[in-house]
Amino acid sequence: KITKKSDDSHSYVGKTLGKIRPLYKKIKQNEDRLQQKTRLLEVQLQIHGFNSALVKDDRFFVYNRQCQMKRRGLPGRKFKHIQIYLFNDLFLWVSARGRFKGSYSFYKENLEIYIPSNSKKGDAL
Repeated sequence: KITKKSDDSHSYVGKTLGKIRPLYKKIKQNEDRLQQKTRLLEVQLQIHGFNSALVKDDRFFVYNRQCQMKRRGLPGRKFKHIQIYLFNDLFLWVSARGRFKGSYSFYKENLEIYIPSNSKKGDAL
């Protein structure tokens, strides 16, 4: 609804909009960062038994996939279903039910990444 200038509440609407616009701009500026943190929180809620915080300012979620891990030396079922999560600084895996099983931090090691000269943009997908 558009408030007419002759209406008594028009000045209040103008003051309210003047206060809301800067708040809206700040929300839009931080929207991407907040979405990244929301995604990290969603992942953390799926994992049981991981005692470290996944939500950090410099961490972002990259990939999630269910896969099979080969069991060694056990009769019967030879494959075990696990869920893997990849972040920019962390790789972790959980059981099919979401119980934390292990992790590997990329900051602990000096990793070198080899990208072949003949590789294309879509090769890693």
